[in-house]
Amino acid sequence: FRELPAAETMATYVVKGSLEHIHTGYTEIGRWVERNGYRLAGIPREITLQSPQAADASDLITEIQFPV
Repeated sequence: FRELPAAETMATYVVKGSLEHIHTGYTEIGRWVERNGYRLAGIPREITLQSPQAADASDLITEIQFPV
């Protein structure tokens, strides 16, 4: 674990399921940023909120964060 620097404003999206589906979160953040007049202001972060227990990782929960 490590502490990440603070960001004043973040666009976030929570994805449930294996990492094969992570792209949906990035797509949704991009759409939201564009619709709401924001601009990406740094590199994204992926935070595991729940580690997978299922063999297919269908119960994995990941939060994607983008500074805006």
